[in-house]
Amino acid sequence: MHMHIAPEFIIDATLYTLLIFSVTTWTLIFFKIWQFFNNSRCNERFESAFWSLPDLKQVKTLSPELAKGSQARLAYEGLTWLEEHQRSAGKMLKHCGDPTELLEQTLRVQLQQEQHSMESGLTLLASIGSTSPFVGLFGTVLGIMNAMHDITESGSTSLDVVAGPIGDALVATAIGIAVAVPAVLAYNFFLRRMKVLPQDDFSAANTNRVVVRIFYNTPDDLIAAARRQGRDVLRLYSAGWGYAKPGWQQGHFEDYRTFNQTASIDLYNLKGIPLSGSVEISATTAQRPKTVSASGVNTVFASGRIRTWAVPLTLQPGKNTIPLTSPSGDPLFVLDIRWKPLP
Repeated sequence: MHMHIAPEFIIDATLYTLLIFSVTTWTLIFFKIWQFFNNSRCNERFESAFWSLPDLKQVKTLSPELAKGSQARLAYEGLTWLEEHQRSAGKMLKHCGDPTELLEQTLRVQLQQEQHSMESGLTLLASIGSTSPFVGLFGTVLGIMNAMHDITESGSTSLDVVAGPIGDALVATAIGIAVAVPAVLAYNFFLRRMKVLPQDDFSAANTNRVVVRIFYNTPDDLIAAARRQGRDVLRLYSAGWGYAKPGWQQGHFEDYRTFNQTASIDLYNLKGIPLSGSVEISATTAQRPKTVSASGVNTVFASGRIRTWAVPLTLQPGKNTIPLTSPSGDPLFVLDIRWKPLP
């Protein structure tokens, strides 16, 4: 088949495409390095200033230079919600419910926005890393086809006729690989950085330790707030919990807490005497049944159906930690955990 496309044009078009990929890759790499470094530096400065404040009301008095970074935006979002809640509690639907849970939801939404901001550009890096070798290979294949056509027309198989066009075509594949390697390495590096970021105090989105450690300062403050509300028992999610929205619930508003093999719940008995009752855990699994143990009691949660499991307990005054364990690594989706006293 006679081809009218000049080999030089094919190679040049491929190389210019790879050049655009390379410039884009290195621009993203330098931008993401600056973004992570600048965010980390701003967070360190804000965190140092934040914990030196006498109370939360002084946060908004910080200078604009200190009020930068993801931690500052998270703290400002939480503080703004607290102020709005104090003004509108009982008057707006979005402020009806457990203030701790509502505040945690607000912080989690802001954390997701911060995470999306830090993840920007990573998809493009992954796309360039996966497609660049194929773009180079495309140029190589078409270049070799044109080279074979030229050889056929010349009737000569000498090295001078064969080596030049084929060598030029192979350069495209080499450049494609050279463009892909830094893109893939950068993508993996920044992805790893994204996984490390949620370990700091301001980004512990998986539990309400954010609320306890930042906006109530200590668990004692949270306990005092619960006592003022007249509550007998305060429930806090401890280590091992995550958040998820299962696929079958995408049309609903419920967010589920999840745990795989180990997690724990802290139940604070705010009365001065032992309290008898049960912990009711409403949960389900996504695919396979899951066996769960709590306080020596076992049960099996089926998939796709919310079931409430009551674990009988006697809470001693003060803190009571309830460990949850499972031999399976499949996630358990927990809609709610609540304390139910004996009638």
